[in-house]
Amino acid sequence: MTGTHVGVTALLSMVVGWFVFDGIASLVSLPAFYAELGVGAEGVPWALLWSGVLLPVVFYAVAVVVARRQPMTRFTIVLIVALAATAAVRLSIIAIATGSIVLTA
Repeated sequence: MTGTHVGVTALLSMVVGWFVFDGIASLVSLPAFYAELGVGAEGVPWALLWSGVLLPVVFYAVAVVVARRQPMTRFTIVLIVALAATAAVRLSIIAIATGSIVLTA
C-alpha cells in the first residue's frame, strides 16, 4: 500500500469510527429505553446491538484487505462500497432492534 492508500484509509476510517460510536451509543442506551418500557434484560436484542458495534469494523477491515493492491480509484470505491453496506446493515439493525421490522420464523 502506498502513502495515498494509507491516507484514504485513515480519512474514511473516521466514518467507520462514527458507525462504531453510534453502535456503542445504541448498546448503552437501548437497554435503558427498554427498561423504561418494562422490558426485561431477556427482551433486549443483544446480538443485534453487538453486531452494530462489530460489523462496521469487520466490513471496513475486509474491504481494506481485499482492495489493498488495487489502484487508488478502485481502492477508494471498494472502501466507499463497504461504508454503504455498513450503513444499510446498520439501518436494518436499528429497524429490527426497535421493532420497526418484525422478523417471523
